[in-house]
Amino acid sequence: MKAAFLLAFTLLQANAQSIPGFTIAPTTLNLSPVHTNQTVAIIPQDQQQTFNFTASASDQWITVLPPSATNVAGAQALLIGTSPFGPPSGGNASGTVRLTIGAASVDIAVTFTQGAPGITTHTISPLTVNVPPDATSANKYSVTITPATMNTEYLSIATISPSGASWLQAESLLGFGPGTHTRTFSVRPERAAAGVVNTKTL
Repeated sequence: MKAAFLLAFTLLQANAQSIPGFTIAPTTLNLSPVHTNQTVAIIPQDQQQTFNFTASASDQWITVLPPSATNVAGAQALLIGTSPFGPPSGGNASGTVRLTIGAASVDIAVTFTQGAPGITTHTISPLTVNVPPDATSANKYSVTITPATMNTEYLSIATISPSGASWLQAESLLGFGPGTHTRTFSVRPERAAAGVVNTKTL
C-alpha cells in the first residue's frame, strides 16, 4: 500500500516583502488533511519598533491565531490553518488571509487539497521547513520518518514538486530497511527567484 505526505520547503528571500518595513513569509500556504496549519512570520526591519496588526480570513474554514495584536515589537508569528476535514464542501478550496499593518496590507494565499489521507503508520518530522535567506549549499536540512513498528522493513521515496532544475536539491531520496529513515536536502539560492517567496513540496 502506498501512502504520501506533503512537506513544504520555503526559501525566505531577504527582499520578499509586501508591506514596507516588514518581511512577510511565506505568503502562499498549502494545507492538507495531514498538514493542517502553517506559521507565517512577520519580521520588522526595526526590531525595536512597536506596531499593531490584524489578520482576517476570507472564509470560515480558515483559522488565524492571533487575529490581532497591539503594541508588539520584534518578530511575530501567525498560525494559519484549518481542521483536518478542511472546508465544509469536503473537497479542495482556496482562500486568503489579509494581514494589515498600519495602512498597508498583504494577502496570504491559502489552498487546501483534500488528496490522500496521508501516512498514519509513520511519524514524519518536520512537515514545514523555512529556509533563511542567507542559506548556502553547505546548509543541510533533514526529514525523519519514524515507523510505529521499528523492526518492519519499508521503502521510503521522496520526490520534489515541481520537478526539474531546482533550488531544492536532494542528498538522499530513497531508503529501504527497518527503523527511522532520514531524507536530507540542501539549497541552491542562486537558482531561486529573487524578490519572492520560493516554495517546493516534497
